[in-house]
Amino acid sequence: MLNTMKSLFLFVCIYKFVQADVVDDIFKPLSVPDNPISTCAKHNLFVYSALKQCPVVDDTCCLNLYLRDPEYKNSLTCTLVGPFPNNSLHILNSTDFLKLVAQRDSCTRPWCMISLMYSKSCIFSAKVAERFEELASIFPHLMVTAVDVSSKDGSMDTLISHYGIAATPVLVLWENGLPRYKVTEEPGNFDAVVQVLQNKSDLFPAKNWTKDTCLEQECPELENVIPVNKSNRLRQAFIVDEQMQSFDWYMLMAVIGLILQGLYVFEARRQNGIPWKNLEFGF
Repeated sequence: MLNTMKSLFLFVCIYKFVQADVVDDIFKPLSVPDNPISTCAKHNLFVYSALKQCPVVDDTCCLNLYLRDPEYKNSLTCTLVGPFPNNSLHILNSTDFLKLVAQRDSCTRPWCMISLMYSKSCIFSAKVAERFEELASIFPHLMVTAVDVSSKDGSMDTLISHYGIAATPVLVLWENGLPRYKVTEEPGNFDAVVQVLQNKSDLFPAKNWTKDTCLEQECPELENVIPVNKSNRLRQAFIVDEQMQSFDWYMLMAVIGLILQGLYVFEARRQNGIPWKNLEFGF
């Protein structure tokens, strides 16, 4: 019995250590030495403000100290932190995700993230997940995360209630751990998602990608194109068949709705009123 308890205690310690290492690796790009601005050069604020069209500071950690207009901001600032080394998709549980959004840069620089809230049994989530991981290669300054909100881990209720997640998929662009923009422009259209990220932030594609239209027809070859990532680990986690995913369920529901509406109008005209107004239930 004593040996069993020792083994269990050792397992818990090792698990916590490994879990902490994984989380710390994600946050590593935001970690800098203590007092990071101690090595920043001293510049006259008036002179710097007058010459800010040609900044005299290259270090973004120091650049964030000087005067700027925080009210005028037509897009999110995402390129001061990063690029993230070996940027890739991070599939997180709710606890790690809540820990991530609480992180702040030591130099007070803004950092950006796009998150996918999905359900493994949702057809529409599977369609978004098919190419979602490619965003990490296209935008190296953008942290890319995904959370399965259908799982029942400890902090999932907190995550769902705090951010008002009522359905999946949900694509959100974050700045400094705060949700800034919900992507609603055809989330299953990969080109539309890339365009939204460029329009709403200062992000710029570091590599070319295969356009959605080029998946079904030949297009001119481009240089530095990332491969289409259809067989990624996120898509493999779904229990939705790919043939079901390719079917246009929105069109089916729209057709059924139109047929029912047409039958209702036809029956209303035939009976000169509401079809069921004289219906007797017998009680």
